[in-house]
Amino acid sequence: MFIKNVRLKNFRNYKDEKIEFSKGVNVIYGKNAQGKTNLVESLYLLSCAKSFKTSKDTDLIMYGESNAIVSSDIARNYGDINIKCDIRVLDSKVFYKNNNKLSKTSDIFGNLCVIFFSPDEIFLIKGAPSDRREFMDTDISQISSVYYELLNRFEKVLTNRNKLLKTHDEKLIEQSLDVWDEQFATYAAKIIITRKRFIEKLKGPANDNLNYLTDNSEVLTIEYDGESGESEQEIKHNILKSLERTKKASIEVGYTLIGPQRDDIIIKINGNDLKNFGSQGQIRSVVLALKLAELEIFEQVLKDRPVLVSELDTKRRNKLIKKIKDCQTIITCVNNKFGTVKDFHYIKINEGRQI
Repeated sequence: MFIKNVRLKNFRNYKDEKIEFSKGVNVIYGKNAQGKTNLVESLYLLSCAKSFKTSKDTDLIMYGESNAIVSSDIARNYGDINIKCDIRVLDSKVFYKNNNKLSKTSDIFGNLCVIFFSPDEIFLIKGAPSDRREFMDTDISQISSVYYELLNRFEKVLTNRNKLLKTHDEKLIEQSLDVWDEQFATYAAKIIITRKRFIEKLKGPANDNLNYLTDNSEVLTIEYDGESGESEQEIKHNILKSLERTKKASIEVGYTLIGPQRDDIIIKINGNDLKNFGSQGQIRSVVLALKLAELEIFEQVLKDRPVLVSELDTKRRNKLIKKIKDCQTIITCVNNKFGTVKDFHYIKINEGRQI
């Protein structure tokens, strides 16, 4: 797949702009605070149904306007499509495909698959477990709208279970908790087994890509850190036991102490925990290796090449470009460092406009 263009209307600092892309490498450049990241954010919105900068949709709308529109024409193996998002001040955002309103947010997934990489994305390694869960869940959702719906159902059950625990009403809890536990364990087991399978697919290509980037000097291992079990039923059984084991403590604190909402990924390089012992250079190489592995997984599942959006550092630039030569790539940078490469498409952004 490749993005043919994107149209931004009242989006951040873009009043009304249509930007065309080429199939190969596109270089978006310009001074800081001109709108490069906003442009990337718009692509993320159409791919992942949310912003990577804010949880408030109204932040995406230009000051003084009632709505913002982001739309894109995308070339796919099965034909061209148009996807659009209408973001409204007084209502929730709405997605469209070929001008047809989508009834569920999950229906947007799979139409535009974009993988984002930045050398500063060390939070994936150094950040909280929630950052690594977000990494898994965003990736899996892009290739499975069913998984996105599963996450939403689980979140509702978790919220209701926690509300019950917060009452500290022992009689009410005794009457109702088993019902919520059954639903919790069912959804949690499905999430965990899906995440484990994703990590199994990811770790081989990620290690191969790290070898490529580091000339075979590093060994990468990735493990899912959550409830044990080889099958969905075994995981569900173990979760129910863990819920019973932590029942008293959960009532005392007023929230659920175990489950996929607390799980993590353990990433090691040469046998050492990367979070605690990795250098900045190792961490950035590992993050890039993970992103390249995502490209491979997405292509296998979707039978189509996703789009890579990246902020490249000089050290890894040449190797990355060789690796992704058959993939549409959108690179952002402050200074145009690629001006001598004639095959690249250059887009200069200044104050929310292409110049």
